[in-house]
Amino acid sequence: MKKMKKFAALMLALVFATALLAGCGGSGGGSTPAGSGAAAGDDGVIKIGYVSPVTGPLSHFSVGMDNTIKNVEAKMNETGYDIGGKHYTIEIVKGDSESDPVKAAEVATKLVQSDGCDILLGEWTPDTMNPVSEAAEKLKVPCIVDGGPDISWTAAGPYDYSFACAMRYEKQVTEYFEAFEKMNTNKKIGLVLDSSMDGVGMLDLVKAKAEEYGYEIVNPDASELAQEGATDFTAIVQKIQAAGADIMLASLLGYQLSGLWANVDSLGYQPKFVILSKGMHFSSDVLTLTNAAGECTGTYTCIETQWTREYPFTSSLLGKTAEELSADFEENVGEAPDVTIGWDYVFFDLIDQALKTTKSTSSEDIVAALEEIQGFDCIYGTLSCDEEHVFETPITFGQWVPDEKWGLHKVVTSCSSVPAAEGIMVPQVEMQWK
Repeated sequence: MKKMKKFAALMLALVFATALLAGCGGSGGGSTPAGSGAAAGDDGVIKIGYVSPVTGPLSHFSVGMDNTIKNVEAKMNETGYDIGGKHYTIEIVKGDSESDPVKAAEVATKLVQSDGCDILLGEWTPDTMNPVSEAAEKLKVPCIVDGGPDISWTAAGPYDYSFACAMRYEKQVTEYFEAFEKMNTNKKIGLVLDSSMDGVGMLDLVKAKAEEYGYEIVNPDASELAQEGATDFTAIVQKIQAAGADIMLASLLGYQLSGLWANVDSLGYQPKFVILSKGMHFSSDVLTLTNAAGECTGTYTCIETQWTREYPFTSSLLGKTAEELSADFEENVGEAPDVTIGWDYVFFDLIDQALKTTKSTSSEDIVAALEEIQGFDCIYGTLSCDEEHVFETPITFGQWVPDEKWGLHKVVTSCSSVPAAEGIMVPQVEMQWK
């Protein structure tokens, strides 16, 4: 009788322990089912951790984050997802990288280990993309990152669980030279880059393209790159000004470009053609580029175009066009619709497709569903996953022109790699200094 009581007690303890384990989710294990921390019954919750620079020098890129989450979470939960005989809804949990790569990794890890997230997203520049991907690989959870060039991300690969929506850096630089070819210049380029990963990558690509197209780079040596994070570029500007370079190409963060512009104004350098890459994606930022008299001199500067409301693309999840999403952004965010819109929504077009086609909620099956996405029409055109886990996003070239409502807006002036954008191109003009 005593043996029977002991056996019954042991079985009860095992049942209780099993129940406790069943209630623990988001461990990040490779075969952990998404939503394993769901409520009792047949329903489950798939938690998506969304890491973005909500604060810090990159914070403007996250200005539309809350509006995006509101829109996609509501749409995804209208019907939810039937996977492996269970019905799942979606919960999106935000994480602030604080514009710091170390913090980005910490936040991504916390979202999985403490908040029970089953899928990770990381957005805006390699400072967020790379550490979030690294965390996902260690924790073995599916991950999509975006908002940067491919080479800065693929260099840290290969990846088993992570994917990137990224523009091809080489095509971005090709667009620069296609734009140069439309202008009457002396074919001299002055580079203003820093020693960051992006700066070094840009230097190598521009040097190769300059040779191909027959252009001279005034300062082609890596030793002439500014220190990463620099804000005073006086010596560099003096050199390219002395060489009479008609073209100035700078790829820096926004606060650095503001410092560069102050140097350009104080030295009186007035090139015909100016590209302010990487950090001047918002019209409100470009409007801060002024001369000593306080007049905006940023008009007609150029930058790669990663998004425009005129793109002929539609979100597969929301069923809304680029124009409709841009109008929604204007109304609910209260700012000019710029680069963030396409990047913010493409995440969820891809996740929605993967959850509709995955065999189960395991990390491996969700990864397999993402890998199988080919010829997929979404808010960023037609995307396909390649062998490096990159979904190549469209890259065109644009110029800031006057706008009655927002002061400036960006128009497409070159689109050699995106034929779908040919119908929205406008002629390119020289800088018009005050």
